[in-house]
Amino acid sequence: MPLYYVVYVSLLLIGLLVGGIKFDKLSQSSRSLYLLLWVTLFTEIVAKVFANIYKNNLIVYHFFTPIQYILISFSFSKELRISPRLLGFSIGVVLLMSIVSFLYMKDSYPSYPKIFSNLFVIAWCIYYLYSLLKYADVYPFVQYPLFWISIGFSLYAITTLFNLGAFNYISTYGNELVFAIFRYTRLIVNYILYSIFIIVFLIPQRTLDKEQ
Repeated sequence: MPLYYVVYVSLLLIGLLVGGIKFDKLSQSSRSLYLLLWVTLFTEIVAKVFANIYKNNLIVYHFFTPIQYILISFSFSKELRISPRLLGFSIGVVLLMSIVSFLYMKDSYPSYPKIFSNLFVIAWCIYYLYSLLKYADVYPFVQYPLFWISIGFSLYAITTLFNLGAFNYISTYGNELVFAIFRYTRLIVNYILYSIFIIVFLIPQRTLDKEQ
């Protein structure tokens, strides 16, 4: 098993262990994120099995992408004053794009659902950070789980959008060095994101909804 995969799964398992120990003290937002970790680990296991049996595991991510977005958006909605219609619209768009992508491109990576979900996630992250600046004047930002998640998912979403946008160019004109940079950038961002999950479960569970 490749080292990068061992590190990745190890971070997921550590996050699940820490989150499980602290579960009773987690905020509602953090509990949604804890569920996301379980879904992520399950997805990676199924993807590994599909890769070994069918030599193509991309179909798994057609299901993971909308589930991931729904859990992320629910996590932010627990603390932000997001209109139910706006939240439902964003979920509807991602679900619609996922269905279309699955029907017509199920053997390819779900690029379009991923693009739309990442754009919505970036919007929620920016809105949360703005709300944090506006309302949080009692505790340090680092004591708010969604502060860390906003930083982590912003970095993840922006990097993913760049990778998706540059993929065709890199596939056509890239050399081994470019491919290596492309691959390791994604790995590092994933390591950072799931390390942040561990931090989120360990820090005080300050919530913005009680301060607005």
